[in-house]
Amino acid sequence: MKRFIVCALIGIISSSVFAQSTAQNIAKGIEFHNAAKTESDGYARKCKESLFPYIDVNMTARAYYGSAVTLEAGYCSKSNPLHALDLLREGSSYIDEAVAKENTNAELHIIRLVNGILVSKSSPFKRYAVIKDDVAYLLEKKNTAELDKNTMALTYLYCGYYRIEENSLEEALDLFDKAIAAAPGSDSAKEAQIMEARYEE
Repeated sequence: MKRFIVCALIGIISSSVFAQSTAQNIAKGIEFHNAAKTESDGYARKCKESLFPYIDVNMTARAYYGSAVTLEAGYCSKSNPLHALDLLREGSSYIDEAVAKENTNAELHIIRLVNGILVSKSSPFKRYAVIKDDVAYLLEKKNTAELDKNTMALTYLYCGYYRIEENSLEEALDLFDKAIAAAPGSDSAKEAQIMEARYEE
């Protein structure tokens, strides 16, 4: 019996270590994603390498992996626009699959919203019809009750961007106000202030 308990404990500890290692690797991949600015820094590639082993079992990893693919599209948008468009479709597909599998995960909706706005603004590949669902989900208070203030500011900011695109200026300005109130002094709040100044002139 004692041997059985020891073996069982070893199994639990091994599983715990594996889970911790997985979480650390995914966190590292997300760090690479957020640091990616140019092709030469290699962070988008490192992000994909870090996250690829987990994209079938962890939807956050899948969504960030897809976002990294869209970052790579930006690197070749001028030299090979057709390949860039293929990468945008591929990366967006990963994100959409992640959201579909965990449709009540607010973080995944935020990833798709932010990525979709940035992709739509910088390329011919428009995502507004898809991210409409993310805006509707994220503006339901019950769905974002556990988010921290900085994340809420980011969410309000990008929902505001979406409202601008659908020509709902009054609603957009209200969302920019909420972004500022949610986390005063944050990057999202500062950007919201810039947007308000632009459209209130």
